[in-house]
Amino acid sequence: MQQAEQRSFVAADETREFPHGRAEIVKIAGGEVGRLVFEPGWRWSNDVKPIAQTESCLAPHFQYHVAGQLAIRMDDGSELVARPGDVTSLPSGHDAWVVGDDPVITVDWFGAGNYATAGPRKSNPVKVVEEFGAAWAAHDLETTLALVTDDCVFDATGPAPDGIRSIGPDAIRAAWQSIFDDRSAVFEAEQTFAAGDRVVQLWRYSWDGGHIRGIDVFTIRDEKVSEKLSYVKG
Repeated sequence: MQQAEQRSFVAADETREFPHGRAEIVKIAGGEVGRLVFEPGWRWSNDVKPIAQTESCLAPHFQYHVAGQLAIRMDDGSELVARPGDVTSLPSGHDAWVVGDDPVITVDWFGAGNYATAGPRKSNPVKVVEEFGAAWAAHDLETTLALVTDDCVFDATGPAPDGIRSIGPDAIRAAWQSIFDDRSAVFEAEQTFAAGDRVVQLWRYSWDGGHIRGIDVFTIRDEKVSEKLSYVKG
């Protein structure tokens, strides 16, 4: 049974300060409500964008405007100015700034929880593997090793039947050094596809007098290769 609760922004659970403003967050009834305070001169694209690391504000808002005038420009080019007594519903994708010399205060019921925080970086496992493959094809061992985790596991294609396992950059360097030193060898990625953090890449590896085809099964963690399991045809 839900019980009555009372909270105050005077004793906020969290206060996030940023240039020309702050976000005061209280937690109540299993949710979060924010009071956003913007001083004259505040603009999202100048003062919060470096924190959020996004091109525009991706936090949706459902807010009551208590004080000041706030101009808002949506990514589609539409604009509005919110004044005291207004209620606004803003989808993701906008800029905003204080109009005039008075501070802006809003109470936000929907978008304050992650406001003025770094948004999670969207993982792109295929891009990581493509960068890894490009460094391999260029015989750039240092760049290739920079793209593996400290506990990376590499299972080589040989010797049969299971291949040799190397763990960590030092062991992997020793396993790969002779491959990278052979400047006549050519690595070509033929197809790459992903399922979550696992990536499968079909490849062709050729050298003077021959070639092999195979696949690598990668696991990506924190934008680096944490596992590379290699298999060859035949």
